[in-house]
Amino acid sequence: MALSKKGSRKIVIDDEEYRWAFSADSGYFYIVVQSATGNGARLEAQSSSDWLDFGDAHISSGDVERLIRLAMKDGWCPLNNGPPFRLQEFDRRLDIQPTAG
Repeated sequence: MALSKKGSRKIVIDDEEYRWAFSADSGYFYIVVQSATGNGARLEAQSSSDWLDFGDAHISSGDVERLIRLAMKDGWCPLNNGPPFRLQEFDRRLDIQPTAG
């Protein structure tokens, strides 16, 4: 099932279009990315708990691009079917700092 256009954003990397969504739950932040075609495995990235102080945090499209490139380097194949590809503590690996919105 594809990410809904409502509540997600578009990003294009190397001529491939993706949709991504950013959410918070239980003190953690999550980014879900999927090919805009709706096919293939989703990328599910979880932050560390350090973002608890950022109640209305935002992440940039540049951060999402770096996340996608890291996941591909780690083995995520966005057009291959399969279970979600999970990436833990993406913010520490990419040195992403949340900004209050």
